[in-house]
Amino acid sequence: MPLSETQQKILKIVVRQFLDLKMPIERAFLVRKFEDPVAVDQLFEWRLLRTSDATYFLPTVLAFHYAGNPRLRRLTSTALQ
Repeated sequence: MPLSETQQKILKIVVRQFLDLKMPIERAFLVRKFEDPVAVDQLFEWRLLRTSDATYFLPTVLAFHYAGNPRLRRLTSTALQ
């Protein structure tokens, strides 16, 4: 599943917020910033993001892999092993 550049940027922000602040990120913020609600919805459908209320998103393990950061990819791989 190839991700668009916008989707990769969305994942980077969601993952970074989770790592730095240990908090979910608001869907409305992502839609305003990237002006692409379809990209956000697709990431959720593809299970790269998760939510319990459709308002705030957290990254899944796959999000760390697809975020495009080699360091995060290694951390994810190590954590899963």
